[in-house]
Formats: sequence, structure tokens, C-alpha cells
Amino acid sequence: TALHSTTELWNLYQQTAAQEGYLAGSENFGYLQQIHVADTEEKAQEEGKAALFGGGAAKSLAGSGDDRNPIFESGFHGDGL
Repeated sequence: TALHSTTELWNLYQQTAAQEGYLAGSENFGYLQQIHVADTEEKAQEEGKAALFGGGAAKSLAGSGDDRNPIFESGFHGDGL
């Protein structure tokens, strides 16, 4: 969801929880960030864009000829982390 929608949902959760006598804290909230890792920065950007704008990660990896599970592959190509 967009950040503003997420904030609205969190507020609704806190209000509803309070009505039921529960104090919702930071441990009740999270926000996922999608990341994509590939052998090169260029490939990661290309596949990541396909995953984000083209129908999901499964679609971007389908037919890539690479049957490794990307979750268990080590290494990071990119800057800033």
C-alpha cells in the first residue's frame, strides 16, 4: 500500500484496539520493502522493474533459465547498503 494508506490503516488499527482495551505499540506494526538481488546491478534493476511494474517477482524470474532460489543466494550488487 501507499504510505498514506498504510498510515490510515495503522491509525484505524490503533483506534479499534484501544476500543477493545488493547494498547497497540510499535511491535504491532511493520512495513515491508521489496528488494531484488541479481548477479549485476544492471540485471537487478531490469528484473526489479519487471517485478515491480510487470506483475510480480515470480513473473520476472520465470523463464530466466536460472532455477536457483534467489532467497538463498549470497551477495549484493548495488550501492547504499
